[in-house]
Amino acid sequence: MDTEYGKIQAFTIQLSYEQGKKQVEVYRADTHHGYLHEHRFWESGEPIRLEEAFTDYNQAYQTLFEHVRQNAEEWISERRKKRHEQTGPH
Repeated sequence: MDTEYGKIQAFTIQLSYEQGKKQVEVYRADTHHGYLHEHRFWESGEPIRLEEAFTDYNQAYQTLFEHVRQNAEEWISERRKKRHEQTGPH
């Protein structure tokens, strides 16, 4: 997270789980590429633009962090199911 004068300038929130020695991405919200977006890896993983949903990055970070905290178990379960469908049991 990059801040200046108490304002977030850039951030990444990432949820992943460990499978063997590999980290499997589940969810990521970030400001890279010049805009706020999220990736839902249990779906397509393609970026979903979010900048119109928030007034600033401080609000976005707080809201998205809480969203991840509340949904982490469900999203991990969905990601595991998708991975299993794509590659078979691990």
